[in-house]
Parts: sequence; structure tokens; C-alpha cells
Amino acid sequence: MPDATSLHQRMLETALLLAIRDAQPTFSSLKGAPFNGHQVFRLVNPRPNGLMIELFEDVIVRFIRALIPPVNPSDSAYGVPGLRVVPTGRHLRVHLLNAENRLTDACVIIRNISGRTWEDIWQEARVTEYEDGSVDLLLKSSPLLSPGERDMADFYRRHSGPIALGSAMLRRVGLLAGAFSLDVWTGNGGNYLHVEIDDDPSIYDILNALRHPLAGVTRGQFMVDTTIGPIHEHITYARIIDTDPTPTTLAGRSRPSDSPPGLVLRMLPRWENERQLAASTATAPAARKGGA
Repeated sequence: MPDATSLHQRMLETALLLAIRDAQPTFSSLKGAPFNGHQVFRLVNPRPNGLMIELFEDVIVRFIRALIPPVNPSDSAYGVPGLRVVPTGRHLRVHLLNAENRLTDACVIIRNISGRTWEDIWQEARVTEYEDGSVDLLLKSSPLLSPGERDMADFYRRHSGPIALGSAMLRRVGLLAGAFSLDVWTGNGGNYLHVEIDDDPSIYDILNALRHPLAGVTRGQFMVDTTIGPIHEHITYARIIDTDPTPTTLAGRSRPSDSPPGLVLRMLPRWENERQLAASTATAPAARKGGA
């Protein structure tokens, strides 16, 4: 499994992984149709110097919208500063500008955008919440960083999380294909990248795949954190840590942390909560009878 090695490629791929939160279908958007998993990435094809992905058709607009930064500084800013797209036939090439307005080596190709033109996608995706408008992601239209992007760039970089592990997780996102839903976010001041899984697959199975000697990530400086407890089939929480973080594996950490940066895998305790509710319902008459 080839992994990204450059700073900007890792940053871009981590940004796309974090877009899962806002891109996946919501129950209201389904209009009564069944919810069949998170269904954001249809395919991820890792390459040594880049990445090729396909998105499910229903999430393309929401996915692009999650990446759009503001033209001017905004208190409600989100998106990815410096992200630009270049349409090429049925595909989109996604790039990153650096602080000097130069294209970096980062590139992700979004394949097969369902026969839609960029103009069609942009018309639906453009963010209307920004008071002064959103950055046109088309590279030829916005070759320079906007004031809003410059304003949010430092904060965004400091909270990008462990980008080497974020990039590695995107390249292995197929491991999460059976999940009912996912949530991905950074926490602890950008020290942790959290992946929360609803239902399947199990944390144990994911961890075993990530520990595979050829396709896994736990080699060299990345290792499973065994200080939080033993590894067994019923674990609901695990962490892979970066034992020797560098500027190309952890973006923007401004101060030392008490714990090493890492990828946190957690299972949403959905079924456990339902079992507890069922148990409490079953015992409620007895509790009332006893005068509780």
C-alpha cells in the first residue's frame, strides 16, 4: 500500500477525509429513502505520488461545499484554505496553493463526476452563509489566496491533526465501508484525529488491518498505543500513535503535548445504549414496586 510522503499531499488527503462529516447523507436529505451507510467514497485508489477517488453521486455537491473557504475573514469560516480544482473532462483535479500562492505537489483526482460540468456542481455547492461570498475554487478564477483564506490558514494548519495518519486512513477508508455512519474530526488542539464508527466493522478488525505488515500503517514511528488497555475482540476504543512526530507527519503543533499525536478509533456505543434502555425498561416495574 503506497502512502503519501509529502507535507502538502498529506494535508490535502487529511482534509478530504475530514470532509466525511459534512458530505455524508443526512436523514433529512434522503426524503424517506433508507439510509444505507455513510456512502461518501465509492473508490480510493492510492498511488505513490497522488490519489484517485470516486464519490457517490448523491454526495458530490455536499463534498465540494465542505471544502469551500470564504473570500473575506468570517467568524463562521470553514473549508480548506488554498484548495483549488481544475476540471479535466469527467474528472476534477484537486490541488493546494501555499502561502506564496504557488501550486504545491499535492494532487487528488476525483473521477467520474456523473457527467456533470463543474459549472453545474459549483452552482449548487457555493456557500451562501458567507457574508462576502465564497472563494471560487476554480484555479484559473482564483489563482491567489483570498484574505479569508489567509486569515484562517494558521488556525487550519494548527488543527489539521496527525496528517500522515489522516492520509493513511483515507487511503484505507475501504476498511470502514460497512459502517452505518461515520464521523471524523480533530481534537486536543489538533493532536488527535478521531474516527467514530457506528455499528460495523469492529475496532478489533480495523486495528488488525492497520497492523498488517504490508498493507498496514504500524511500522517505523507509528504503533498501537497499548498503554490504554489490552487489545481484544471486544474493544471499542484504540489509538495508533506517532512516536516521533515531524513537520511532515503532524502539521502545525505549536506546543508540546502530554500525549503523542495519533489516530483514535472509537465505536459509537449505539447497541450498548439500546441494550441498557431495554434492560431499564424491563426492570422499571420492579423499581416502582420497591418504592424507588
